[in-house]
Amino acid sequence: SNSEFQDSVVNSAPNFFGVRIWGFDRFQQPGEPPPTPIPDHPGLQGLPIQVEVIHNVAILDPIFQRVIIETRRLAGLPPSPIVTVRATTQMINEGVQVGMGDSPVPTFGTPPPINTPTPCGGGGCPTNTPSGPPPTYTPTPTPPPQPQRLVLEPDLVTNTLPLEPSHQFTAQVWDEFNQPIEGLPISFSTDAGGFSPDGVSPRYIEVNTDSAGRATVTIYANEPVTATIRAWVDVNGDDRYSVGEITDASPSTKVWNPPGTPWIAVSHIEAIPLQHIRVSLYDHVTPGSYDVCFITEGGSLVEVIASNVSVDAEGNALNLDYQIPTDAEGRYRVVSRESTSPACMGATDVAQSEIITVQPPPPDLIIERIGVPTYPITPNTYITVPVYVRNQAPVVITGTTFDNDLYLDPALAPPFPSQPGVYKAWLNSIGANETKVVTTVLYVEEGVHTLWGQADTSNRVNEETQEDNNVTGPITVTAVCGPPLFPYGDGFWDESLDTSRWTFTGIGNPGGGGQVIEENGTLTIVGPGGSIWGTSDRFWFLYQRVTGDFDISVKINWGPGGAEWAKAGLMVRRSTAANSRRVMVMKTNLHGLQFAYRSSDGGTTRRFANDTAVSLPVWVRLVRQSNTFTAYYSSDGYNWTAAGSINVNMGNTALVGLAYSPYTTRSSQWPRYSANFDDFDCPVGDPPPPPPPRPPGLQVCNQLFSVNGLEVGADEWYPPNGPWAHGEEAGAVVKSGGPPVPYDGAYMLRLRDDTNIFDGTVYHPWVRQEVLMPAEIPTDTINTAILSFARYVDNRGADDPDELDLRIRQGTGDARTAGTVIQEGIQLADGAQHDWEVVTRDLFASDLTPSYAYAGQALQIEFYAPNDGTADTWYFLDELYFEVCMEEPRPQPEPDKGSIGGQTTVLLAGIPTAMSGVNVWAYAPGGELYYTYSIQDGTYGFYNLPPGTYTVYAEVQVGGRLYTGMIQVTVTAGDHSTNNDHILLLPS
Repeated sequence: SNSEFQDSVVNSAPNFFGVRIWGFDRFQQPGEPPPTPIPDHPGLQGLPIQVEVIHNVAILDPIFQRVIIETRRLAGLPPSPIVTVRATTQMINEGVQVGMGDSPVPTFGTPPPINTPTPCGGGGCPTNTPSGPPPTYTPTPTPPPQPQRLVLEPDLVTNTLPLEPSHQFTAQVWDEFNQPIEGLPISFSTDAGGFSPDGVSPRYIEVNTDSAGRATVTIYANEPVTATIRAWVDVNGDDRYSVGEITDASPSTKVWNPPGTPWIAVSHIEAIPLQHIRVSLYDHVTPGSYDVCFITEGGSLVEVIASNVSVDAEGNALNLDYQIPTDAEGRYRVVSRESTSPACMGATDVAQSEIITVQPPPPDLIIERIGVPTYPITPNTYITVPVYVRNQAPVVITGTTFDNDLYLDPALAPPFPSQPGVYKAWLNSIGANETKVVTTVLYVEEGVHTLWGQADTSNRVNEETQEDNNVTGPITVTAVCGPPLFPYGDGFWDESLDTSRWTFTGIGNPGGGGQVIEENGTLTIVGPGGSIWGTSDRFWFLYQRVTGDFDISVKINWGPGGAEWAKAGLMVRRSTAANSRRVMVMKTNLHGLQFAYRSSDGGTTRRFANDTAVSLPVWVRLVRQSNTFTAYYSSDGYNWTAAGSINVNMGNTALVGLAYSPYTTRSSQWPRYSANFDDFDCPVGDPPPPPPPRPPGLQVCNQLFSVNGLEVGADEWYPPNGPWAHGEEAGAVVKSGGPPVPYDGAYMLRLRDDTNIFDGTVYHPWVRQEVLMPAEIPTDTINTAILSFARYVDNRGADDPDELDLRIRQGTGDARTAGTVIQEGIQLADGAQHDWEVVTRDLFASDLTPSYAYAGQALQIEFYAPNDGTADTWYFLDELYFEVCMEEPRPQPEPDKGSIGGQTTVLLAGIPTAMSGVNVWAYAPGGELYYTYSIQDGTYGFYNLPPGTYTVYAEVQVGGRLYTGMIQVTVTAGDHSTNNDHILLLPS
């Protein structure tokens, strides 16, 4: 309508564009004034109309914005920075008849007759009487830019490094009335130094003027240079000064002078923990060797950056890399001292840097993942959804309660400031770089839904400046009627067992009364049972027949109850016979996860991986590829840890399902026990692709046992029936804590002068642990078997003390076999004590047999105390830990080739974080594409590449966000350094 059109023009809506039409009720007649156009009337067929096109053009230049706003204000118009452009013309409506909205087609009463044109000739052709000359619009000329003035101060500044690395420069701008201009972008450039504390970049920056017309920048440098600084109004927007643009006719000059004595430059005088900085030594006495030290402002040593650093002929050592410590906070310096041993203990500083201020980064909360099923779910049911809340910053959040919300089919688009979702979970603390899981239940109706998550909805935590990454979604949740996507999977939400797929039976006569209960989206198995071990089994089995390869997993919510070796978990069997071959991953009552198999019908049961301590709930998984079965476990159902693999000829079709036994058939006991399962998943088909080759330097460790804190009562074995075998003979005891043992919570081996009164036998106490070596130990890896333990010795005898030995034993059972003595006893003076100390040994370092020869074998780690029969020596052991590590070897350098390598650092919430598992590619034009990934310390390497210039690209997904980085590296023959080509990955 005309009123809407006028409102848009008068109210000066920026970028408004519209067309307005007036209808005329008649042609202009001779001797009459021109007819007046009728608003909101589009005209009728054959009559004239007037058309106006109007456009509000937004003015972007801040100088002209100020002129336009002032002009409109004087004219009584709203102060919008726009110019209204109009064009008007007249024409004939050639037959279109329209209405306004829902209004009827307008009329003028009786329409005038429309003349039919006659052929030209005779009286000539009739002509239309013009409706009058169209109005003439004279464009108002745009006033030319008024003179303005810019002054940059100071003109010249001279500073001395390193204590004066920066200085401020201010540009001020006035208009033609000598009034300061606010909000005007001022461009600054320098040809040396930079506008950030690294003193290198950027060398161009824009800053808006304040209410006084001032724009201020700080320029830095970390080496002696002279910089020319210019400030100007960048009218053409090309980030470069052009002749004619407003500027100070005389650019400013900044000079950084060396101090004339040894000095140190650092790349950053403001840093955060874990950030890398560069340290350079200048003008040191040469030749010389120096320690470079990171100290507090008060002079306390924090860390040695480098020791025995040699300077070049000019007394310089440039670009030493240093990472700020994790717990650093406050004011620090870098100093150089003449080399000493130990490093940085020299009393006098040769040189020192400027103060480095380290501030802790702000927290950064995200919803890392929402664990909804990836397959269609049954509609109109409740589903359990774990929500993974992560703090991406290396700072602890405590004492602040913050909320985390889920949104199902939200009406508003994200983000959702303070908007509560369908579910809200509160957390009052979260650790540095920690992920916490909160669990909710969602009711999902039939259809396709979108699910969003948001961390810290009410903004109670002071996070990073942008705080634009705390929303996750959309996630598609599909609820449809019909069978599950995977024919064998079951979420147990039907409230009754699907007997068309599942079979429930007792194996090996476990006793009567077994049952399955499906309710609240989970499944519970109750029933008596005996052992699932040895050559035959007695338990309850819920199974399906599955043909070919598969990947089964299930969540164990609770159980199993019963005896200490009661079991519940996944099992694959050849048949329902009690002695059938099988592979299983079981949660035991007191001994964690157990990975075991029976390779043939009637054969014995063996472990194919060590028992692993876990907490509930736990996810377990078995993957079949031909006759190879690989076991996994997980604390979240998402990140899986491989436990081990075993080959069992199971046949093409196997019985796959859930096994349970409380290890008791007493009617007074077993009804009290059960095991509860959820989310049985069994996709079938082609196996997953093989993993990529392991990169050189990758270290994979298998923890074989860990015993911490042996605190039990007096005179008790630890544990009563546990994995530690021990020997107690007259005069030689192995106990743990309590009187009369003075050191609680440790194994005690006491050697007294007692002997067998019948045959004079001297007793030798011992304690041993059986471990199963990894099934695969490659022959070409660098293998270590590290045992660490805390040791205390109390020599109470009056003669030479006895010794404590550590040895490897082969075989099983209690029979002692010859082993390798690893650690000799500690010689002490009579009555002396040797305090606790941690001992670490590579068990295979002195063994002539290589570690890979023990692959898959059971070994015994034994502490053994030879006794000379006359001493009284007590040994105490605690904090025992044993792991086998395999490190991929690095290839030998080839002289005609070179290598690339360095650190992969991901910028998480502004914090540089070294990360493993980053995918890295290297390629040269026309050459081969090379791939690797970063190893445990975040480094990567490409070895023995042909010389040339390579593009190195890295990427990794973190919290659903892609981070990427790219560098170019020139490879030269013979250069095999792999610690210079660092990659910083930024969010894409």
